[in-house]
Amino acid sequence: MKTAIYYLLWASLAALVTQACAWEGDRRSGQPATRVSVELKPTAFAVDTVHLLDEWKALASLTQPAGGPSRSFDVSVVVNDTAVTAEIRPKLSDRHRQNFIRLLDTLTRHPSPIPQTLRNQQLSVRETDTSLLRLLALAPDTTFALLPDLGSAHWTYTHREVPGYAGMSQSYVTTYLTYRLRQPIPSLQYRLGFASSASEQESPIRESMEAIMQQLPPSSVDYSIGTGEPVADSLWQQLRGNQRLTIDSNTMQIRWTSVDFNFRPFTPMLDQDTLFTVSVAKLLEETTPEVYHLLLAPELTRIMAAYRMDDDE
Repeated sequence: MKTAIYYLLWASLAALVTQACAWEGDRRSGQPATRVSVELKPTAFAVDTVHLLDEWKALASLTQPAGGPSRSFDVSVVVNDTAVTAEIRPKLSDRHRQNFIRLLDTLTRHPSPIPQTLRNQQLSVRETDTSLLRLLALAPDTTFALLPDLGSAHWTYTHREVPGYAGMSQSYVTTYLTYRLRQPIPSLQYRLGFASSASEQESPIRESMEAIMQQLPPSSVDYSIGTGEPVADSLWQQLRGNQRLTIDSNTMQIRWTSVDFNFRPFTPMLDQDTLFTVSVAKLLEETTPEVYHLLLAPELTRIMAAYRMDDDE
């Protein structure tokens, strides 16, 4: 009897959850949306809808204007023989829409030279310093699957205060384009420092050196990224040369831009909008094509010949 009651309760709960999900789906489908229609290239084939959804979400997130509420976006996609139609919810504001149009214009002008979406990227550790390999718990010639979650792209920043003249501190703030990795890998960064020793006496020289080392950014282990596609491998090499790319366990970061606040103290609550405004401006005006083709929109730049934006009223 008790078993039957439990089954009945579970069935009722499942029905309520299903109904709630249906209501949520209906509610979202009734929301105003920004619709983007993408005309496919004649050479485009086998559109990777999963990657495309992640790219739309990331592009909508990264182009949000500062000063408003930070939002995540839902995207639905319909694919036919000649076009892809995406609906982005919630509907983009006027400023956000203009940012999005500028980015799509840039993507259209820089079509991808890579013939297909990259699915088999491997990161190979090539460090030959055995002491460093032991420190990082790595073995020589180790390879790992490199799977950045394109839909997780977001802005982050680091901030440090460095003593300046007349007792004033100088603010150094750096922003990053940051991705989560779908599969974790061992840390590929390290910092310089002294080995701790209880018998060793502290000295002013050592203390000064430790302070300098703490201010230095982390160093990266020597590594290469291989895809089996020569054009893509060349683009990865350009990306590493043009940007400071770091990969650390669960995240991949591109050093994006630095903002100098001179001798005014940086205040996260007041100045964070400035950081993201500068980051979005660089995304729209100065980003190099390899960033588009590898991380921002690899599938979109492969298939898109032209686009049109229409907002539901």
